[in-house]
Amino acid sequence: MECGRAIWSADSVELEVDEATLKAVAPLPLCPECGFVARPNVLMFSDMHWLENRAQAQDERMVTWLEQVLGADGRLVVIECGAGKAIPTVRIFSERIAAAADVNVVRINPREWDGSVRTVGLPFGALDGLMRLDAAIGK
Repeated sequence: MECGRAIWSADSVELEVDEATLKAVAPLPLCPECGFVARPNVLMFSDMHWLENRAQAQDERMVTWLEQVLGADGRLVVIECGAGKAIPTVRIFSERIAAAADVNVVRINPREWDGSVRTVGLPFGALDGLMRLDAAIGK
């Protein structure tokens, strides 16, 4: 049977992971079209099987939202949680948006919180850092 190359919800999938091997335990989710083991629709390097249609639609919605936010008369800050230096895609994106909007990045990361001159680094985990920010602004 030919795989339909569709994206479907995994809301009902409960995957068990063997803690010793860090491998998924059977039964694994199967493609409803071809019956082979399903794969997550996550883009990896040189990935010829990733389906980009949902990501493209999400990107278009984000661009529309950013245009609205950047054009608004109000205070804006970019809050980034957990983005590291090994694959700096998120860090680069955050700093690019901050530069375009002439605002700062609040980078929450327990180990790699440093950044450009526009970066306010918080050396905490994401939840702890967000809770501290919330407390600091008095909400």
